[in-house]
Amino acid sequence: MVTASTDEPITVEQTPLGRGTLSYDISLNRPETLNALNWSMVKAIHDAVDEAEAMPEVRVVTLRGNGRSFCSGGDLNGYVDLQKDPVAFPQFVHDFHALLLRMIRSSLPTVALVHGHATAGGLELLLGVDVVLAERSALIGDCHINFGQMGGGGTLSLLARYVGVRRATDLILSGRMLTAEAALEWGLVTEVVDDGDLPRRSLELAGQLARRSPGALTAAKRVLRQAWSDSLPLESALALEQQANAFYCLNDPDAQAGLQAFGDKQEPEFSALRALPAR
Repeated sequence: MVTASTDEPITVEQTPLGRGTLSYDISLNRPETLNALNWSMVKAIHDAVDEAEAMPEVRVVTLRGNGRSFCSGGDLNGYVDLQKDPVAFPQFVHDFHALLLRMIRSSLPTVALVHGHATAGGLELLLGVDVVLAERSALIGDCHINFGQMGGGGTLSLLARYVGVRRATDLILSGRMLTAEAALEWGLVTEVVDDGDLPRRSLELAGQLARRSPGALTAAKRVLRQAWSDSLPLESALALEQQANAFYCLNDPDAQAGLQAFGDKQEPEFSALRALPAR
């Protein structure tokens, strides 16, 4: 298990959600740098998602920041030397891409909780999760250009898929930041909450997800994300949806449990544990 320590780049908590289910809560833990991303943090988040995936009782993964901000981006002080290394720097970016893909392809719903700033690499983390809850005072932007950098961790590949190429170009080339309300209107944020309300709303959302069928959540996310991230042609996306739908409905007891509960006018009782992904 990833241990919670002030000496670690992340901390992890497991929050009970009822019926033996858990929320797996990852906190970026470099508050003195506003949680600037370094290589050890990227690897630690990846390992934590792997651990969450291997626990059948985990129903949702949350990503948040300790201290005053979610994530201020990459650790520019560390980049002074890292960007001089023609082997290590591309490998670092490769590992960050692997983390984004790990979150996108995870069978678990992933939720980011944003307060303070989510800039540069912090924005790129948001591009890899399923749901983004942001405090009203949060500020979100790319900002690489402000310090003579260019995005390499996913902004240039993924941002336009969320907000369209015109808005992505604006945000990337201007280096400006969006308010949480503007980011909501653009589609970067799922929901805006009052300052200080993130813990309550996060727990409420996690509880809602824990009461859903884990098989249905996993199958629906897989189809949505694969069709979107791979830009599948409509015919291919529909075929993927048909295959996943048939497999779930014909094989997962939750499908019949939901139909029975509907007929009985009762709340359905779904499986508490997830089926672990095939290795």
